Amino acid sequence: MKLEYTENQDFLQFYTANQDAFYELLTLQGRKFIQKMEGPEKIDLEFILTPTRKVVLLLNERNEHGLIMHAKEHGERWARNNLDLLIKLEWIQMLRITYWEFLFHYYKNIELSRFEFFQLEHQVNFNLDTYLKHFASSYSMYKNEVLQSQREVIADLSVPVIPLSDHVALLPIVGTLDTLRAKKIQEHVLLRIYQLKIQTIIMDLSSVTNIDTAIVPHLFTFVNGVALQGCKAVITGIRPEITKAILELGISLHEKVETRGTLQQAFAEYVK
Repeated sequence: MKLEYTENQDFLQFYTANQDAFYELLTLQGRKFIQKMEGPEKIDLEFILTPTRKVVLLLNERNEHGLIMHAKEHGERWARNNLDLLIKLEWIQMLRITYWEFLFHYYKNIELSRFEFFQLEHQVNFNLDTYLKHFASSYSMYKNEVLQSQREVIADLSVPVIPLSDHVALLPIVGTLDTLRAKKIQEHVLLRIYQLKIQTIIMDLSSVTNIDTAIVPHLFTFVNGVALQGCKAVITGIRPEITKAILELGISLHEKVETRGTLQQAFAEYVK
């Protein structure tokens, strides 16, 4: 970089006098960076340069708090645009190199002791590392929140409580039934019974492809919870392996739950 230095300038004065050259170099590197990117991500040049300029100003001010706040804000924004975290890490590494080259052009005119140099190195790299840490943390936090919300939506869709009349609803359970899923079903269904004021819920197990027999006691603990909410449980489509587990465990069903062989039989009786 061809930069101008005036005797007795401090670093901020040197930066102000040469910032156009610095930003010109950043723009050139930004274009090259975008061109070599692979994959579907398309980034506008200003989307990279605008926050980078802010980072440089905060670095010049040694403003650690400002860097943290900016990193948190921009990390979430980066995640919202569904951009790869690695792209940002590579860009910050490029910025680190460029910023240190800028520092070199200033401090080559200044006498520094070893202590002063290492103090400068610690301060600059610590602040950049702090920015990176909080950027990555904010990015990951947003991605995890999105993933969790998607899981909750999927969980809700996989446990549909379908109203059949004002006070009767159907819970068709499809697929594999394990301990974790049984717990999710319990949480979701008890809430829906309360919200919809359901008096009878028909739980159809005929489409359960695989069941962990160890959860059978938990399943009927759930039935007890349904009864506590003033709702009657009707179970249809109980498979032979579940029946066997119930008999072996000595579980008594008929106090709080009714059973029917098929869903059609339950419909004929409870859905008018």
